[in-house]
Amino acid sequence: METLLSTRLKNIIFGALSAMLAGAILLIAIFIPGSWSPAKIQSRVEKNYERMETVLAEEVKKCVLRSETLRGPFLAGTLTAGDLNKKEALILEKNGIITDYIGEIYFFKPVNLSQGEWRLIKKNQDVFFLRRLGPRAFYVSFFMDMRANPILGNKDYPYPVFDLKYSNAPLADGGSDFSYDQAQDRFYYTRLLKPSQNQLILTLVFSRATFVKQALHTKKSLIYGLLFLLFLTVFLAFAQARLFHSLVRLVALAGMSFSLWWGITWLAEKNIYFPHGFLAVSSIFQLLVLLIFLLAACWFCRKYIRLKSNTVALIAFNGLALAVFYAADRVLRNVNFPFGDFALNPDYLGLLALLSVLHFVPLLAAAHFLKAADWRHSWPFIGLQALLLFLCATFAPLAIFSFFPIALIFAGMLLGPRRFWLRATVPLLLAFAVGNWLAQYSQLEKQTFIRENLKTIFSSQNHYAKLVAREIVYELNSRQTPFSAQFDKNKRNELAECWKNTLAARESIASGIYVVDAGGNMLHSFSHQIPYIQLNKENIFPFWHVENVEAILFGKKVSLAVATINVFQRERYLGYIMVQVLNSADLILKSRDQVSLLTLDRKIRDAGIGYIKLDENRRILENPANINAENLDGLLKYNDAWVGFSAMDIDYSGYVFNNDTEAVIIFFPKNTFFKSFSEYIKILIFLLLLLAFFNSRAFKKFPWRSFFGSFSVKVFAILVLLSILTAAVFTLFALNFNFLSLETQRDQAIFDRGRSALNIINNLLDESGEITQNHMFLLEKILENNISVYENGILLFTSDHRKIIRSQLPIYLNSGIRAILQQNNQQFQLQKEEKFLDLYFKTSGNYIFDIEFPFNSADLLRARAYYIDFMVTVFFVLIVIGMAAAFFFRNKILAPIHRLNRGMADVQQGNLRPLAEIPVETELRELYQGFNSMLEGIQEQKKNVSEISKMKTLVQLGRRVAHEVKNPLTPIRLLAEQILRSLQDREGIDKPVLANAIRFIIEETEHLRRVAYGFLNLSKLDELKTETFTLNDLIAEAISHMRSIYSQVRFTVDEARAAIEVVADRQKIKQVIDNVLTNALEAVAGKDGEITVSLAQEGEEVEVRIRDNGIGISGEELERIAKEEFSSKDLGTGLGLVIARRFLELHRGSLAIHSSADAGTTIVMRFAKHVQQT
Repeated sequence: METLLSTRLKNIIFGALSAMLAGAILLIAIFIPGSWSPAKIQSRVEKNYERMETVLAEEVKKCVLRSETLRGPFLAGTLTAGDLNKKEALILEKNGIITDYIGEIYFFKPVNLSQGEWRLIKKNQDVFFLRRLGPRAFYVSFFMDMRANPILGNKDYPYPVFDLKYSNAPLADGGSDFSYDQAQDRFYYTRLLKPSQNQLILTLVFSRATFVKQALHTKKSLIYGLLFLLFLTVFLAFAQARLFHSLVRLVALAGMSFSLWWGITWLAEKNIYFPHGFLAVSSIFQLLVLLIFLLAACWFCRKYIRLKSNTVALIAFNGLALAVFYAADRVLRNVNFPFGDFALNPDYLGLLALLSVLHFVPLLAAAHFLKAADWRHSWPFIGLQALLLFLCATFAPLAIFSFFPIALIFAGMLLGPRRFWLRATVPLLLAFAVGNWLAQYSQLEKQTFIRENLKTIFSSQNHYAKLVAREIVYELNSRQTPFSAQFDKNKRNELAECWKNTLAARESIASGIYVVDAGGNMLHSFSHQIPYIQLNKENIFPFWHVENVEAILFGKKVSLAVATINVFQRERYLGYIMVQVLNSADLILKSRDQVSLLTLDRKIRDAGIGYIKLDENRRILENPANINAENLDGLLKYNDAWVGFSAMDIDYSGYVFNNDTEAVIIFFPKNTFFKSFSEYIKILIFLLLLLAFFNSRAFKKFPWRSFFGSFSVKVFAILVLLSILTAAVFTLFALNFNFLSLETQRDQAIFDRGRSALNIINNLLDESGEITQNHMFLLEKILENNISVYENGILLFTSDHRKIIRSQLPIYLNSGIRAILQQNNQQFQLQKEEKFLDLYFKTSGNYIFDIEFPFNSADLLRARAYYIDFMVTVFFVLIVIGMAAAFFFRNKILAPIHRLNRGMADVQQGNLRPLAEIPVETELRELYQGFNSMLEGIQEQKKNVSEISKMKTLVQLGRRVAHEVKNPLTPIRLLAEQILRSLQDREGIDKPVLANAIRFIIEETEHLRRVAYGFLNLSKLDELKTETFTLNDLIAEAISHMRSIYSQVRFTVDEARAAIEVVADRQKIKQVIDNVLTNALEAVAGKDGEITVSLAQEGEEVEVRIRDNGIGISGEELERIAKEEFSSKDLGTGLGLVIARRFLELHRGSLAIHSSADAGTTIVMRFAKHVQQT
């Protein structure tokens, strides 16, 4: 009833929960958001605006509190640059000129403010917070970026236009401006942000679809989430092993997969692209959900497919393996995230899980169809599998290294039942297969990107330079000013404004516009990152002419795209206007945000791709990675081919091709052995964790307590933990030491570069006496690093003006660095920034130079990665060595203990032989000697006890003889008296009764004879002489004899429906029944007695119950009844039930007594139907 009630209660709960979820889904699906009237939309936007204001007010409050905290120490003169944050400064100014400061100033504009007032000031896209702290003191710090700021991060809706504008002065509060263009269904919302003192203006442009889309996104997310919970509830509710329940659970599983599929479509980021897929696949997790559903469906259907055939298993394995390889190929070609290196991010782990489960599919199918067979019958199938492997190597070499490991697992499955070695090798081989897929396709992606993309880009470099030059020419032509006006020296130079509207400005391409008169004098110019390069002009064209020319820049040969027009005024030659565009790799390899096109593909962003460009004389023109390739001439013999080479002990794979007269080698580093092995170890660990997750139920059932209760396991675990700890400490120490060594080498190289730059700068100062912008470009080309120069702490020149535009370079040098270089007479100072290392050094003339080095350069990161991979490999090797050592020492420690256990087992079996091999260890030697001494004592005691045992045995033997003789004597005596009375009463002689009595006396006398001979031959006391007989007849015979003697006792027999045939020792079974019946007759003596005998058959056992209504047995006597010496009768020996129990034990049976005082006794005898003769 309790089980029924719990089942009903569970069904009620699941039903109610399912109804609630279904109702919620129906309600959400039917519910349609309101009409989204302009008033409602305005209300939502206003609430969003209020939250933005709150966030902005918090930022302003932080700045005010920060300035007030620094005010006291600054005015007291105790504030240092180390107390300030990045882009934060406190300034003393006079008449708008900075006289002193602490910190670093990126932008400062004096504003007329009262003490304590603040204002927002803006430079390009950066907004700074400015507050007056005293008559001449100001606090300035970076406040926010107009393109990425807390306001933008707190918008509730995906507004198509989210525009944040800045005003130099606070504007009058005019409230919000909300309007609706009905014709275009577009809303406009403009409002001042009050916490900014109305200096920031928020403008939003959106449509009704903006809110509908947001509501639809929320609605679908809720529906799919509730659908998943609904199907999960159904899945848990139908958990019984029935066909209908299995079908319902399969449907529920499909529903859960459907919900997850579309939920991921709406919520997850797109990380895979199938251009012609029939399913809306946008995430790797959708494919993982689909695969798990298919596996679960096959799992539910496995019981209905009972086919067992190794041929089918072979076909299923190879067919599914081909499908798996096709699927893995499609997936790896279409994902859009890097997978060459192991990474702890959801995308990579999802891909790893998908590939791992895919490789399990053919193995699971083969395991289902596989038929257990002798290993000799499996060799033909293994031969066929080897043939298929050969065909795969011939026609699909890319897949052979992934096919071979799982084919080995399948061959192991064919050889026999599941063995430990097969289970252990499965994750090892699967990790190799998955890792090989990832490594091969990562290399394939790099080769494809280089061959199909970068080669085309390098080949079109000259055309692109001309395109940039033509675009500048187009901008010059679009101006209303005639070209002749550019030759007026008094005219304002508009070349800079013209250049800022071109592609060269947007992509920050090194270029310039120059106006040169007929005498060769420069009248007007604008240049970006290159100086004017004078060219020999032979032809004079009155129209624009674009060409590629070779020139010398700072002693180095460069290529230029040059556009020139000669200008005339009424037949008078005024001069020419020239556009120069530097035709370098930076022209096409860098985008607006300094993102190299070499790393533009997300899948190979950190691949370390580099290039070497050579001219027709095979001299190196460009080599940004500074790779000293070995046998460069030998590599250039190839064209449009992949080659391998080494440089600085690193192996590279390169693609060589010719571009007009130039040769280009684009290369990337190959994976080292340690790199590949490290990736394998990481994938193996992931696979083991994945297998542990799917087998979590088996882990819960495993007897961990008893397993770890073993001394040997504890010893092994302790030794393994010690090896892991040792390996971990060594690895961490080595990694830290290596990183410190790398940083030391890096810093030393930076200081060497700084000393070289210092010598060059001193030579330039000796020659010219001052530093110019052209010197900055020259130093950048020589050092291949950005360089800036400060004079008296103020930025003078820089080689990269983009850093000033982006507020990445302070216009006033950090006061702490200036103080160190000037006051401490220190020549160099290395400063670590967020992404760069800046080396500051001073020269004569109050110049302080800043050379910028990438903090995490690609070479440094790769060096660290190589060493990490090496240490992961070393760590794994140390763990393996540690486990082997642990296993050896465990056996070394436990071997003597095992020998001692075997000696104790021998003692238990009666073998008192002492241990011969005594260990040399002191503790174990003492233990062995103590054990041997104990055996000697036992042998001595055994000699002393043997005499006593013999006497006791004789006494017990006498009692048994007396008992066996006593039992038949009573009925013999009674029958003899009956015969005597019959003889004395000659008239009343009953011949049948007399004959029966005499026959009984003869049988009992024969029984006594057998007993006597049995006791004479003690060695045969426990022997069985089996024969086939009917138990019913044996019991009927015994009761018949008893009934004739004990006429006052009522005998009842409850026989089984069918006769019970047994194979047993008839004499011993008869003796058992006679003993029990005799005890029952003695128990009912002197009263109206009743004895009931019942027979039953239970499987291969027979049960005989003898119940009497005698005086019963007390609880105390019942506890002592099993002892041989105990008997409740005056003349009893106490051996009757002991003998009966012994005889039943010989028949693989037992004897049980159920009794209580004055309530009768029931004796239950059980024994096997068939026993063997002994």
